[in-house]
Amino acid sequence: MVAFVSDTCATVDLLVGGEFFEEFLGACQEPVKVKVGLEIELEDKSLFSINSKEMSPCVSIRKTPGTNPKTLAFEDKLKVEVKKPIRTDLAYRGTVTIEMLVIRKVVISDLPCGTGILGQRILENKVESDFSIIADDGTRLECNKRALAAMLQMDCKESREKVIKLNMSAKGVEALLKFIYYSNLDDPMKTSNIAFELLEIGHQYEILGLENAMRNILLGQKCEWFEIDAVVLLYLWTLKVDGNEDLKWKALLAFKLKPDELKSSRVFDKLLKEDPNSAKDLFAICLKTLSCYWT
Repeated sequence: MVAFVSDTCATVDLLVGGEFFEEFLGACQEPVKVKVGLEIELEDKSLFSINSKEMSPCVSIRKTPGTNPKTLAFEDKLKVEVKKPIRTDLAYRGTVTIEMLVIRKVVISDLPCGTGILGQRILENKVESDFSIIADDGTRLECNKRALAAMLQMDCKESREKVIKLNMSAKGVEALLKFIYYSNLDDPMKTSNIAFELLEIGHQYEILGLENAMRNILLGQKCEWFEIDAVVLLYLWTLKVDGNEDLKWKALLAFKLKPDELKSSRVFDKLLKEDPNSAKDLFAICLKTLSCYWT
């Protein structure tokens, strides 16, 4: 319901409910929140738009006779500024979007026995740093050989030369060392690019708990959180590594939300240049799978 305070100011009462939402809430085993977006246009020009906060369900009182007076619904109240006064003799076009967010708990298990604050200080102060990791941009990061060897298998040459080169960004290597030294997951929780790097390296080297932790993070985050490069890389990775159908669907759902960002994806540009057939296959598979999923 929209109530105008003045010609250019209004309050909007949002109420999202009904049988569909009640049945969904009853069947869902996890907490659900709802976000509502509303945009009003006149002659293809935006008059005003609103985006609600993430609303949790509450008990709403129905005033309709003959219906259950109490129901679960999502409610919010917003104040909006209108660019031009609303006129009753004009036709306006409105677009309403309702986003349902299933709140999954990110459960991290099987982590290495880190040393907490002590491990963090040892890493930051480079105590007994007798080994180097080289990132893909040539950056060298120092660490302790024994701490690294306990988690990551090295060949004889790498062990002898006290250096290993990993196909990771410098920030990815930093996040890996934080995980090894004191089981820290702050960096992959912030960015999908680092989360994917750690997923890939955890699988490649069978690092205790790392791959599973990254799977839980990637599956637990909202699709909007993903960067487009991570989406493309994650989808390609799931095609090569069996048993990751859930991650594949997550990548596809995130891909669907980011068609405009694909233009700026360096990963996709590289794929188009170096392997155009694979790029075409990827795009075709995504479109085909999504059309089947959403129809």
